[in-house]
Amino acid sequence: MDMRRPRRLPVIQNRYSENMKNELVAEILALPLDERVQLVEAIWDSISAFPEALTLTGWQKEELDRRIAEYESDPDAGSSLEEVLAASSGGLS
Repeated sequence: MDMRRPRRLPVIQNRYSENMKNELVAEILALPLDERVQLVEAIWDSISAFPEALTLTGWQKEELDRRIAEYESDPDAGSSLEEVLAASSGGLS
């Protein structure tokens, strides 16, 4: 399997070609996977720099409220970050 080409390439190109030049999309999709991941991270960092510009949907607010209520009802339930990282494949280094 070629990791450089997403399986849904035509859908991706058609979805974004209205707002972006096809050449730019093709160039991005031709990048190796690790470089595409770095690009996505850079784009996300630029978006998350302005959290006030992101609005939550109704169901997202409800889910956050549900999770907060669940935590507040039993703060000791679940696992700590350290436990999760230790249980993952070697944790983050």
